[in-house]
Amino acid sequence: MNGRTTKRRNHYIPQLLLRRFGRPGRKTTRVWQFRAGSQPVNVATENAAVSTWFHGDPETGVEDAFMAVEGEQGALLQALDGGAPLQEHVPALQEFVWLMGCRTRSLRQRFVEAAEVALSVFEEADDATLLGALERKWQQEADQLIDERLSQVDPRLVAELTARLPQFREHLTALCFALLPSALGGVEKLIAQARRAFPGAAKDGHVRALGLLLAARVPGPMREFTEWTIEHDPSNSLVLGDGVAICQCASGEVGGVSFVGRDGAAVYTPISSSQLLVGRKVTQHPPKLSMDEVNTHSAKTALDTLFATEDSVYNRELLSHVGSEASLVPKDELRDLALLAMQPPSES
Repeated sequence: MNGRTTKRRNHYIPQLLLRRFGRPGRKTTRVWQFRAGSQPVNVATENAAVSTWFHGDPETGVEDAFMAVEGEQGALLQALDGGAPLQEHVPALQEFVWLMGCRTRSLRQRFVEAAEVALSVFEEADDATLLGALERKWQQEADQLIDERLSQVDPRLVAELTARLPQFREHLTALCFALLPSALGGVEKLIAQARRAFPGAAKDGHVRALGLLLAARVPGPMREFTEWTIEHDPSNSLVLGDGVAICQCASGEVGGVSFVGRDGAAVYTPISSSQLLVGRKVTQHPPKLSMDEVNTHSAKTALDTLFATEDSVYNRELLSHVGSEASLVPKDELRDLALLAMQPPSES
């Protein structure tokens, strides 16, 4: 086993955070789970935000790494509860929020959805547009492909082959363009195969990225957020979305943690029903979000689930917002990018 854990059930939101939104019982802490399309349920935190082998098999080491990091994160939250000055913990706060947002099932699913948007553009394209895009792709990569093959040829033959290259390239391009129309019939099959493969590919890529992130212990673009405060909600009404953190851009737009790398200016992370951890950039100060706005955006950027201390009418009403702002990048932008990739370059 190489000393690695054999835990099959991995939390994509750690229990150390879920417990802060729950109530201790006789044997376990329980939290209210609000999921789109279902009735609210009061669940033990060990059964909330958990999935089998979410961090991959034991050989990835990701689950073990998270268990070690969570010990540090728990100590950090205890220090903050005890009144520790936030500015003495800036690097730890940056890493805490970045890891919390990056580890979620919500973020993983966003990659699948982004790929689906791009696929739908190719699926809807007419044959002429698709054929033109494939021809341009060939023109862009033909020389690179030929150079790679020449590098594998006996050096004594390279000079002779290079002299014949223009004619060879012309014939190869003509052959390629002649075959492309018949290849269009297989595009639908390729799209279907890609659609089936995306969830597994997203998981593998996410697990690898988490492994690198945990090894480097670098907070990515969160390092620019250097002003930290804890805002208190006297009504204890804060909820935890399954995306954990929300980011407010300088433009006023609000999204998930992926927006941090855009023009993110402030990041909001509920750490209990009464405490909101807020990080800001020194150079940008968009209007501060109210507690109600934070809850609403936590719901809008969630994949499908909210967690809260109470089953209330207010929390049930938040369910109507779940998923409405949940894209990795706004879907209209993704579609525009995919369409742009298929269009011929504009002439200057």
